[in-house]
Amino acid sequence: MPGVLELPTDVTGFNETDVREEIIAPLLRHLGYRAGSSANIIREQSLRYPTVFLGRKNLLRDPPLRGRADYILEVEGPIRWTIEAKPSEAPISLDDIEQAYSYACHPEVRAVLFVIISGEGVRVYQTNRGPSNGPIMIVPYSELPQAIPRIENILSPAAIHRDHPEITLDDGQPIGPGLRSIVRMVTGFVEFGECAPDVPLLREITLFIDEGALERAEDGKLVAYVRTRSPFRSVTS
Repeated sequence: MPGVLELPTDVTGFNETDVREEIIAPLLRHLGYRAGSSANIIREQSLRYPTVFLGRKNLLRDPPLRGRADYILEVEGPIRWTIEAKPSEAPISLDDIEQAYSYACHPEVRAVLFVIISGEGVRVYQTNRGPSNGPIMIVPYSELPQAIPRIENILSPAAIHRDHPEITLDDGQPIGPGLRSIVRMVTGFVEFGECAPDVPLLREITLFIDEGALERAEDGKLVAYVRTRSPFRSVTS
């Protein structure tokens, strides 16, 4: 990423286009987003909303609703977040927040986060919390240069990929109540009760587990795969 993000010091009178060109564009470049890359930028995406109606559908009476998302950011394809640009003079209203939320939760977008950027600063919202729960981050414009590391920790491609992994449902036989079908081991130890052939020295040592996994075999028995560390390079009888 570039080392220094240069932004205008005075944003008085900035309209939406100014905010996009002078604030959002350099910020996205600094974060590492580029059109056509694995951290992709989609600009001004037109979205169609299904009409809510009562009784028989009438396309003349109930025309389709449309909207246009300013920015949709894609990380590795399926993970998305959005940005709405607003002018510098008007304070962010509830209508602005609900508009940004409506784009983020659109079925074609399904963004994990939505962001509003204006001359006031940057507001980051978590989509699944809805538009009324307040932002998870607010950065006033005057503090934006100093807050870039915090913004990177939420909105950079690496952070988005880290914090919002693609979830795969586990339909295997669970190890136990409340557990998955495969359990990762992060630590532990092995103590020997007996072994064949008998190695007396093994009964005196403890093997520490570096990593491993536990899962059920097709016959229902538990199978453990572990990598251990012992205090000896080799053991002979």
